[in-house]
Amino acid sequence: MNLEERIAQAYDNLNNTDRRILSLIVQDPAHFASCSAAEAAGYCSVSRATLLRAIRKADIPSFAALKYLCGTQHQEIRETGSTIRDIYKEYESVLYQLLLKPSFEKQAKLILESRKIYLYGTGNEQKAIAGYLKSRLLECGILAQELFDEGEIDFCLSSLKKEDLFIVISLSGTSPALIRLVHKLHVPGTMA
Repeated sequence: MNLEERIAQAYDNLNNTDRRILSLIVQDPAHFASCSAAEAAGYCSVSRATLLRAIRKADIPSFAALKYLCGTQHQEIRETGSTIRDIYKEYESVLYQLLLKPSFEKQAKLILESRKIYLYGTGNEQKAIAGYLKSRLLECGILAQELFDEGEIDFCLSSLKKEDLFIVISLSGTSPALIRLVHKLHVPGTMA
């Protein structure tokens, strides 16, 4: 049983002073693993007798046993704790998989070969992404028309050709409004 489990079991039998002493021990086990009983009592601002009484109430038989428990707990924290380098490596791996692994050659070819490009975002954030995509395409010399509502979509349907590209940006990809839009856009002779 580790230090925190022992304290939790004995919690109801502890007075306020005992709880304060034991919480200081739990907060800084490395300090208590390396100090003497007199130093530990001074750190807690109590006498050695009060310190020993508190740890005995937590089912820790001696100060040596407390030092051992604090040392093993401190070691567990060091062994299981992530370092900044571990966190960085994890994020780097995830970003690599998300950004560098997929190939967008087919999509780029489709954009370059399109006669007209229409952009539509299903929600506010998606509309902002459509606007950003439009500006990025314009930087490459590719014109795109951003549509803001279903009325504009209905208007452009009459002039939609097989060589045109209609990009819909959606968060879920399954909303009823999006399904209706896809059915509207599925014009005979075009790709869905």
